Order: sequence, then structure tokens, then C-alpha cells
Amino acid sequence: MAVAKQEVQHTKLLEGSSDQTDTPPVIGNPEGPKLVKFLNFWAQLNLENGFKLLGHSIGVYPLAFLIASLILSSLSVGIYWLEIKDRVRDGYTPTTSMSRYETDVLKEFLGSTGDPLLTTVLLRARDGGSMHRLRWLNASVNLHSLLHLNISADLDGESVYYSNICGPFCDANVPINYFYESLNSQLTRLHAGKRPSNSLNLTYPISRVNGFDLHLERNFYGVKLRNNNETRNKEDPEVSQLSKFTNIEHIEVNCVKLNFVPSFSLPQNGKLALLKSLALWR
Repeated sequence: MAVAKQEVQHTKLLEGSSDQTDTPPVIGNPEGPKLVKFLNFWAQLNLENGFKLLGHSIGVYPLAFLIASLILSSLSVGIYWLEIKDRVRDGYTPTTSMSRYETDVLKEFLGSTGDPLLTTVLLRARDGGSMHRLRWLNASVNLHSLLHLNISADLDGESVYYSNICGPFCDANVPINYFYESLNSQLTRLHAGKRPSNSLNLTYPISRVNGFDLHLERNFYGVKLRNNNETRNKEDPEVSQLSKFTNIEHIEVNCVKLNFVPSFSLPQNGKLALLKSLALWR
């Protein structure tokens, strides 16, 4: 019996050693606890726990939070004296845009300290007729003189006129004046029984007045020309009598361009130009 028990125990030991040999010991993953801790920490990062921690901190240290709030609020006191101005160019135009590059080249060419400001006044005949009739051309010339010499804007108690800030563009609308004077001169000679002057060639787009070229395409838009030297607008006697001196049959729009160039030596002229532009709309 004793021998049998020893054999059974020996057999169990052998079986146990076989099981231990076949099944490797379980080794814990060293990354497991760290990952679990990280996931638990991440789960705590939510809005509810954040406000809970903030409320607890304020309840424990109310004086510290009150002082910190007063300090932060005092930093914004200067906003009361802040003057906010919206500039379309700086706020809405990318610094790499083509328009900025073109403006920089123009400023460099003109030696200007400010951005050019262009204001355009478009004129149409009230009766829908052509704008190259003398009475409407005369109205365009008179309006240009009014805008050029009479309308002003006040800056620091000083009246500023367009002629003060137009720079090299003061004569941008001279072609309208010359075209009107030349056309009126030719018509006056015709009524006086004289031959038209050969020094006046009033064609579109480029006219020639006393040896100088006038580029009319910059100021006249929607132009219709006569074909075969005959006017189709025979019902308008004003246009019919002008057909002897110009190839223009109809002009839809006269354009009076006011080019404000903030000047080469006075940076404040940029503000003057803006005030002048706003004065035109009043």
C-alpha cells in the first residue's frame, strides 16, 4: 500500500510538472495599468468636472479670485478711449492680393505716402438722349467746376477743396472741357457762315485739338458711332447738326473722375481725401 501511494504521488508530481511545462506562466502587461490610468484621467476631462473644480476653487479661495478678476478688468479700461475705424483695404483685402501689389507700385511711382482714392461721378441725360449735345456737355463742365473748386470738406476748422489734394490728377477731366469748347467753337463758326477749323478733329476715341491728342474713351461711355458718315438719329436736331464735326452719334454716360491722391509730402492728405469724397454724397 505504501509503495502504491508513493507511485501515485510520483505520478501526480510528474503530471504537475508536465502541466507547468506545457502552460507558460502568465506575465502581466506593463503597459496595461498606465493605459487604464490614462483612460480614467481622460474620462474625467469633461465640462461637468471642469465647472465642479472651478466652483470648488472659488468657494475655497474667494478673495484670490476676486482680486484676479479686478486685475483682469482693469486691463481693459483703456478700451474706453479707443477709437475704432474700419478700413476695407486692411480688414478685408489679403496682403498678397494683386490689388495691394498694384497699389504699392503706383505709390512708389508717384512717391505717395497714402493710398490713392478714386471717386467717379457718372452723368446721364435726364431725357435719355445723348450726352454729347452741347447743353448736356455744358452741364458736365459746370458740374466738374463745382466739384473742383466749390465743394469743400472741413478738417480741424479748415476748408479743404479738391484742388488742394488732387495732386497730378487735377486735369483728369480736361478732355470733357476741351471737347465741349471745340465742339461749341465749330458750331459757332458754322452759324457765322465760316468754314470749320482744320485744327480741330473731334473723332472718337481720340480727338486732336490744336495739335494735342484727347483720349475721350476715359470719360465717355456707351458711345455709338455713325456709319457711312450718316446719322441715324435724325429726329434730334441737336445731334444732326453736330454730325458735321464728329463721328459720335450717341453717348450714354459722361464720366467725371475725381482722383484723390494723398499727397507726396503730407500724410494727413489721406484723411482729407476721404472727407472730400464723403462730402460729394451729402
